[in-house]
Amino acid sequence: MASAPAKVSDWRKKAIQSIQARCSEKGWQTWRKQHMLKTFSKSSMTELTDDEIKRLYQTIWNKK
Repeated sequence: MASAPAKVSDWRKKAIQSIQARCSEKGWQTWRKQHMLKTFSKSSMTELTDDEIKRLYQTIWNKK
């Protein structure tokens, strides 16, 4: 994922879609929103910086 922005032009959109899909599949949407407010003080993924998207992506995919 670190080199994703250089390799994939729409990596941000794909990362957000991936996060949304994973959270919907696992029933984590409420948790994700609370986590974003607590960690980034933001309520929408569109407000996150590229680094914050990367951090959220890793958090979601490492969550069990």
